[in-house]
Amino acid sequence: MRLIKFLFILSFGFLCFTTTEVFAQDKAPTYQSLIASGDKEYAKKEYIKAKTYYQEALRLKPKDATAKSKLDNTLLKIKEENRKEELFFEHIDNGDNFYANNDLEKALSEYNKALKIFPKDEYALGKKSEITTILNDEKDKLASFNEMVTLGDNLLKAERYAEAVMQYESALKVYPNNSAAQAKYLDAKNKKDAYNSKVAEFDRLKSKGEEFTLRKRYAEAISYFEQALQLFPNETELSDKIKELQTKKNIADRYDAKIAEADALYEDQSYPEAKIAYQEALAVIPDDSYALGMIARVDEVTNSPEYKQILEEKANQKLEQQRAEQERLAAAEAEKQRQIQIQNLISTGNQQLTDKKYVEAEQTFNQVLALDPNNATATAKLGVIAGFHEEIRLMQLENYNKAMLAGNEALNNENFAEAIAQYNIALTNKPDDDTAKQQLSLAQQRENRRLQAIENEYNSYIKSAEAMMQSKNYEKAIEFYNKAIQVNTGNPYPVEKIEEIGTILANNRLVELVSNTINIKANESKRFEFAPVDISTRRGNYVLIKAKNTSDKPFTLFISYGSNKTKNGGFTVTVPNDNKSNDFIIRVGSQYKWFSEDNNWIELLPENGSIEVYKMEITKGN
Repeated sequence: MRLIKFLFILSFGFLCFTTTEVFAQDKAPTYQSLIASGDKEYAKKEYIKAKTYYQEALRLKPKDATAKSKLDNTLLKIKEENRKEELFFEHIDNGDNFYANNDLEKALSEYNKALKIFPKDEYALGKKSEITTILNDEKDKLASFNEMVTLGDNLLKAERYAEAVMQYESALKVYPNNSAAQAKYLDAKNKKDAYNSKVAEFDRLKSKGEEFTLRKRYAEAISYFEQALQLFPNETELSDKIKELQTKKNIADRYDAKIAEADALYEDQSYPEAKIAYQEALAVIPDDSYALGMIARVDEVTNSPEYKQILEEKANQKLEQQRAEQERLAAAEAEKQRQIQIQNLISTGNQQLTDKKYVEAEQTFNQVLALDPNNATATAKLGVIAGFHEEIRLMQLENYNKAMLAGNEALNNENFAEAIAQYNIALTNKPDDDTAKQQLSLAQQRENRRLQAIENEYNSYIKSAEAMMQSKNYEKAIEFYNKAIQVNTGNPYPVEKIEEIGTILANNRLVELVSNTINIKANESKRFEFAPVDISTRRGNYVLIKAKNTSDKPFTLFISYGSNKTKNGGFTVTVPNDNKSNDFIIRVGSQYKWFSEDNNWIELLPENGSIEVYKMEITKGN
């Protein structure tokens, strides 16, 4: 805009110069003609030209009041025009600055102010037109944005989440930085994802229910259908299915209870009662082949000679049981009387000790030992009676005998460390005993041989593990390192090597299947899908699983893989119940079907045990 102002001033100067030149070329004008020309230009608001004519008139009549007055008025007009120009250019500069900062409303206001001064200025008119077009376009853009957001809001209320997400995405293409639209987009996307997850879980539960229905495991089927119904309570078809299955389950439960009762009676050879129970099962499910078959078998058995012999044997067994029960009751009564007699004798002995009748007390407690040789109370009281020194001697002898007995038992069981400890206890109680010394020497020799054998076995496992490491067979390497740990838990080397393998596989991770803890119930499968790994890495692929047994016994974990609906292979591992997290590394690349097929899912199935999975990855060796 400063350039426009410069050109304006330059034009003004050029005009003055041109006018002067005209004067120089014309014939010398008269005072009246100069005044007339000045008035004419003044009337046309050409104040610069008028000024020139009035100045020329004053040169002819320097003291002429009229020319001087006209010149003063003209100079005043020129000053006013200059002030208007300054104000005009100030508005133009302000408008340009606002325009540069994209503040279009303020820019338009400044250009309008400039046009009030010079209404026909082309620059100001052009800028006004340009801004008006932009604002109109922006108004249309805003209307379109608001329409899309409103439609998205209505779709979101109607729980049509996918369509709502599309509307918000379209709105954000118009105004990408609109925070309100971004928040609504994220809300709709989260609800869409949650809804999709809910539908997927519904389909999974319904599929499991159908599976158990086909297997006639109605309780499990009902459980899955009820879980699915909790997700979508208005699924009337599912409600009807549950009612139908509940009826079938009630029938099956009554039938199973009768069959179980009948089978137990059959195993107990109570054939008549078993036949009645099988008939009652038939009343629940008529024409059941199993119940009919068992009735036929019962009839065959009861009509055979062998059955009569069985009846006779059962009668004899019953008599024998009655005789045994009588003998047991008699023995129990005898034992009861013996215990009463022992307690009476102990009470008598204690009173005799209180009365310092030691001879009588000793006789009484010996009577107790005659009835109960292991009676601790009587033995202790006799020890007190024998005196303090005798008590120590007997205690040392008892400790020696116990230690020798325990040492010999440990030696026989090849628990040489325990044997050495027991023989040392024996020597503490009987220091010069040759037998204890000989047994101690023997236990030490065998312990040394055992430790040497452990060392040899440890080194053998380490050697095998190192060979597997060289061939990058990490699964076998870990197996041998674990065996080395089991025979020599004090050496940290195999633990460090297993950690090294874990680091290698973690650094070469190709696919992360599980990153957050998941729980899989017993006999339920969990499938994890992924994009097929690059064929160039498949031969060196491993599946790394970090998991914990959450049941009370070891179980087998089935690991299957496949492509779409086709199962191509699998492995099994044993999950110990050691109440800690375990790493399972499977060399899946060793199977041809893993290498040759574009597998895109892995499935876990814990058999008869539940599992908690912390991590599962597909990785590769170096």
